[in-house]
Amino acid sequence: MRAWLDGASLVSIGLPHDGETIIEPDEQTAADRLVALRKVGYHVPQYAIDSLLIEARGIEGNGESNA
Repeated sequence: MRAWLDGASLVSIGLPHDGETIIEPDEQTAADRLVALRKVGYHVPQYAIDSLLIEARGIEGNGESNA
């Protein structure tokens, strides 16, 4: 996978955040950012948002809290 990424070139698709690197401090903020990116036209899979929200809430796949 890394070799594929290293060989890939960035192509502008004409949206406001093309080419940006975004680092968020926590899972909730990252999920919020993905929602915002989706709203301006980027393809963001729902499972990516859902996974971050699950991590933000500290919930395991079995419904039990990590707290």
